[in-house]
Parts: sequence; structure tokens; C-alpha cells
Amino acid sequence: MGQIFFLFAVVISLSLTVNAVRRSEVYRVAIGTIATLVYVFCLWTPAHLQQTDTIVSKLFRAGLTDAPTLDEIDRLSLQWAVELAVVVVCEALVWAWRPKAPKLPDPVRGLISPERTALVLVVVGTLSTIIFRVPGLDERAAGGQGFPTLMRTALICGLSIIIYYHGFRNWRYWLLCGVGTSWLVFQNVRSPLFVLFFAYLASQMIQAKHRSPKRTAMTVVLVVCLALGGSLMSSLRANIVRGTGYSFSEVVDQTLANPLVAPFQAGIDTLDGYRFSEKLLPLIEPQPLDLLNTVTTFIPRSVWAEKPRDLSVELSATYLGYKGSGQYLSPVGYLSLVTGSHVGAVLALGVFVIVLACLLRKYRTHFWSAIILCVAFRFFLGGSSFDLYYGLTLVVPILAVQAWFTLLQPKRYDPDSGSSPQTNPAGNEAFVRRGP
Repeated sequence: MGQIFFLFAVVISLSLTVNAVRRSEVYRVAIGTIATLVYVFCLWTPAHLQQTDTIVSKLFRAGLTDAPTLDEIDRLSLQWAVELAVVVVCEALVWAWRPKAPKLPDPVRGLISPERTALVLVVVGTLSTIIFRVPGLDERAAGGQGFPTLMRTALICGLSIIIYYHGFRNWRYWLLCGVGTSWLVFQNVRSPLFVLFFAYLASQMIQAKHRSPKRTAMTVVLVVCLALGGSLMSSLRANIVRGTGYSFSEVVDQTLANPLVAPFQAGIDTLDGYRFSEKLLPLIEPQPLDLLNTVTTFIPRSVWAEKPRDLSVELSATYLGYKGSGQYLSPVGYLSLVTGSHVGAVLALGVFVIVLACLLRKYRTHFWSAIILCVAFRFFLGGSSFDLYYGLTLVVPILAVQAWFTLLQPKRYDPDSGSSPQTNPAGNEAFVRRGP
């Protein structure tokens, strides 16, 4: 019965998505759609794969629990149906608060000189990558990398701006973006690729190009490539960290041998995190202060030696024997450990969705919408204060460059209006002439 309720909630949510696509208002259901897809492909589907022993749970390997039974899946499905309903309803309430939304502004308004902003970020990020050595795969969870990571993130920010603004209609920017993306792939880290994908997705949402068959096909291809590429990256990382000794071609062959199951075997741990959190909930006290890690993660340990570790990292080290990385906890799993109950977690999830939906409503025609969507996806997939911190690491470099341009921007005086000297607010004249 629980699965029937869950599938009913999924159908309702995806029906709203289809209706929004037809009306070219995808941004109204973006968060609910992301949550629905994560719940289907990262919770419900892996549960059945584990139940049939198609894939093996990390919790089972650690000896914490057995594979989920059909009765447990039915119970969890009922909870997921309630949680998904809360997400959809809270997002709808934000958009229904003022039924007649104001006319969409010009999508190029927002960033000051986006072309120059992107170039500065790419240059800073590239130089930082050269100056600050990128740690090996087995060292990336080590401490003391906050500032270098923030500087290297500038490259991701610059490339995502280029993608959002369609390469500024200049093939040279697309070439730069291609080289930069290839470098990120070479670094074998998935997170930057998701940022670039959501930059592309956000640019399509405000121009109704998602309705074109060509654009839809391109989006589907990108999703498939991200899923397979992400599973391959996870397998390569596991091969290096665990020292299994497989060659690159052997890892690729293993991934392609069963491409439908490979993504669930390498990196999609949302279900394990959900069950892991349920098991720990009666054993530990509520951890509301972990939310402060969203900001305190910026503070180096050289300044604050006793800074608390991320909750997922701490629990993974204690119960799973992880050395530095953290197990996904899932959004409700993480929030239940923060608030101390499942009910509190569902209420906190509703607040989280309302905040994100309000931000997306305000910035739906701005580049910030790409970061909002990325944060939503990361949090629904993993569930951690680190996911919120990651969003801030994308915002800080862009704001720094924008502040620099604001200080350098010349003042102008309009004698006809009799106004006082003002800062030129546009900074986008060349881009306006080219079009979005």
C-alpha cells in the first residue's frame, strides 16, 4: 500500500512538471521535479535493486543491517510519499502566494559585465589550479584545503557563466569552455560537472527552449552521460583509493558491462544514508549546531583547531570506519539527526523548500538560478550541511569579482535628468546587442 501512495505522489508531481513545460514555466516546479527524480532513482529504485541482491548496500558490507525487505520498502515508500507531498505543496504555496507574477525581466540583467566576469574567474581559477596543487584522490578529504579549493572553484564559476550565457555567441568562449570542462573531467570529480549541467538547464528554463525536441534530446543525452560518467569516475576513485589494481580499461569495461545498474553501484548512496540515519536516530542526541558548518567550514583549522567535523563525516568514521569522507545521509535522514525526529525533519524539509523556492522565484531569470538548482539537487541527493556550503563556495568568487567591477565602474552624469552621478548599472551593452 505504501508503494501505491508513493507512485501516486510521483505521478502527481510529474504531471505538474509536464503541465509547467507546456506553459513554459518549468521554474515553478523545478525543485519538486528534482526531488521527485531523486526519490524515484536514488531511493525507491535502489531499494528494489538491493532487495533482489542486484546491488549490495554499504550498510550490509559494514554489518549494520540486512538488505531491505518488501515490507520495509513498503513502509519507507509511505514515508517518501509524505515527504514528496510536503516538497510539492510547499513549492506550490510559494508560487501561489502572489498568483499574478510580475512580467519576466530581460534575462541578461543581473551580473555586471558577465563576459568579463567569466574571463576573470576562469583566469583566477586556472592560475589557482596551477599554484595550488590539486590533491590526489586519496587526499581530497584531508583538512586544510579550504582556501585553495575556493580559489580553484573560480574556474567552475567562470565556465558555468559561459554556459549560462550561451558562450556569448562566440565560438572562442565555447572552445575555452570545452578545454576547461575537459580539465575538470580529467580531475575525476563529479560535482563541477553537475554545476555546469545546471547552468545549461537554468539557461533553457527562461527561454522556453526546453520545449524544442532538439533541446529535449540534448538534455536527455547530457543526463545519461552524467550518470555513466559519474559512475565511471566513482569506480576509478574507488579503484585508486582502495588499491584494487584494475587498469583503466578494466574499470571502463566493468561500468559498460551493465550500464543500467552501474550508476547505482558507484556513488548513489541516498538510500543507504536514509536507512543509516534511521538506525542512528535513537542512539544520538539532536545535532542542530551542525547546520552552522555551512558557514564555519570556511574557517581554517589553523585558526580554529577544535572546529567540529561535518556530521556525516563524524558518523561515517565512527560507525562505518571511513577515514575522511562522509556517507550520504539523505535530506530527511540528515534533518532527522539535526532535529531529533522524523516529524521535525519533514517540517524542516518544508522550510528548506520554501526558502529555495523563494530564492528561485526572485532569481529565476538570473544566473543565480543555476546555483539554486545545483544546491537543491545536491541536498536532495546527499543531505548534508556541506551541500549548502558548496553552494556558498560558488557564490563567493562571483560576488568578489562583481564587487571589484562595481568599485572600478566609472560614474556617469545625465544632465537631462538632473540626477546625481550614478554607477552605470548595465555593463552588459555588448551582450544585449548579441542577445541571450
